[in-house]
Amino acid sequence: MTTMKALVKKQAAEGLWLEEAPIPEFGINDVFIKVLRTAICGTDLHIYNWNAWARKTIPVPMVVGHEFVGEVVSVGDNNYDNGEAATIDANVGQYYQEFVGNYTGAYGPGSPTDRFYPTPGNHDYLTTDAQPYYDYFT
Repeated sequence: MTTMKALVKKQAAEGLWLEEAPIPEFGINDVFIKVLRTAICGTDLHIYNWNAWARKTIPVPMVVGHEFVGEVVSVGDNNYDNGEAATIDANVGQYYQEFVGNYTGAYGPGSPTDRFYPTPGNHDYLTTDAQPYYDYFT
């Protein structure tokens, strides 16, 4: 498989588009994560609405989405294992753009450059109200 489904901001206009995108290649120090679940955050809403902030900040085209959990499917030269549950702090990270697009936001003072985290085993289930998201997008 050489492509994946991805939400893409493919043009400078309101909306997002579900597209086939190339699966990114990764290097010796990277972790390749298969996304299992994703969330919608305020940044995604700004990008969808294509408001003033998005117009001046977001490069087009761009694969969107930076709040997710997944499974490690391939590793470079590091100490993580295939099959390990994982997430990242997508607001920072040297390799962020290789997984989900170019990040143009701020890096906090003292932020580490690699914010990959194995997911603790005690976070198997979560309930939350999805109705606000459903109402917004339907």
